[in-house]
Order: sequence, then C-alpha cells, then structure tokens
Amino acid sequence: MNNLVLLGACFVIGLLLRRSGRVPSNAHASLNGFIIHVSLPALTLLSVHRLAFDKTLLAPAAMAWITFGLGCAFFWWIGRVMKLRAPTIGALILTGSLANTSFIGVPMIEPILAGTASGSGY
Repeated sequence: MNNLVLLGACFVIGLLLRRSGRVPSNAHASLNGFIIHVSLPALTLLSVHRLAFDKTLLAPAAMAWITFGLGCAFFWWIGRVMKLRAPTIGALILTGSLANTSFIGVPMIEPILAGTASGSGY
C-alpha cells in the first residue's frame, strides 16, 4: 500500500512542480528516458535474480499477451462495425492494446513479490 501512496504523491508533486514553473517544459522527456533506459532495466536485473520460477508466474507473464489479444479482437471488431480504415484500426490496436504498465504495475506487484519472497504467499 505504501507504494501506491508514493505513486500518488509523486504524481501530485509533479503537477505542483509543473504549475510552479520550477522545471522546464521538456523535463518529462529526460526523466522518461532515464526511467526507461536506466531505472527499469536495473530494477529488472535486481528482481530477476530473486525470483523462484514456478507455475505461479505463468499468469502474470501471460497477462500482457492476453491483454494484447483481447485488445486486437476488440479494436478489429469495433473498426469493422464503424467502417474504419485499416491504418486507423492498426493504430488503435497498437495504442490501445500495448501499454507500458511498469509505472503503475511495478508498485502494484512489489507487495506480491515481497510476499512470495518471504514464503507467506499472496
């Protein structure tokens, strides 16, 4: 729960900094680049070494593929019903079905990983 509070606090702090003018208007680009190219790979390497691979990891690993498959089916169907052009349907599939959930997903899954690492389960 602390991670979700931290996520909300960082969001509010970012809004306040943006409104105060204390950060440049393109600060998000450098912060996103640092997070994507440095922080997330480091977090992945740190976490992978502590994982014990078993069948309980299949569901989280499959969720990205399931979400993408459902999104493809949904946007293909909606595109056909609304008679959208193929490039528009493709853009909807790519933007709506693929998501970078690491910014919200990592704080939500950390308590689960902490529970399994200590042996207490979910």
